[in-house]
Amino acid sequence: MKGPDIRIAKNTEYSELLDSSSERIGITHHPNGLGKLKVFDKSQNIEYGVPISDILSRGLSEWRIEKK
Repeated sequence: MKGPDIRIAKNTEYSELLDSSSERIGITHHPNGLGKLKVFDKSQNIEYGVPISDILSRGLSEWRIEKK
């Protein structure tokens, strides 16, 4: 039986969670932990990012949503 493929993450890395025809969702990783949840809206060509720390410790109205 073969074990799972394991690799060491780079210092800064993006991991894709979902890629559909309308959006791409992923999460960034940084040396000090998780960075942002990223959502790319393909129809509007806009990316939104929310710090994971906000999702874990703040109410929705206090999230810092970054739009590019």
